[in-house]
Amino acid sequence: MGDIKSALDISMKKAEKMTGESGEKNASLTGDQKKEIAEIRKLYKAKLAEREIMLQSKIEKAKIRNPDDALSQIEELKKKFIKEKKALFDERDKKIEEIRSKKH
Repeated sequence: MGDIKSALDISMKKAEKMTGESGEKNASLTGDQKKEIAEIRKLYKAKLAEREIMLQSKIEKAKIRNPDDALSQIEELKKKFIKEKKALFDERDKKIEEIRSKKH
């Protein structure tokens, strides 16, 4: 049973790190820091939505322009999107960590 708990603990810590929603970290933040973090999350959510819309548009264009080669083009577009998404998340997380590390 100890193995299951430690695996669960590891998963929870990873989830907290990915989402930045650890209760401990948020408890020590000031109201201004929480607002800044919320704004950053909102900004990057909008950036991601914009990129998703552009991806869908490019996919539709690829289907129309060259239906025979569309599948390979779509796969390339999706790979590029995944890289962009990761870069956005990394950038967002870096900015959030900078705010969290500021002295109150």
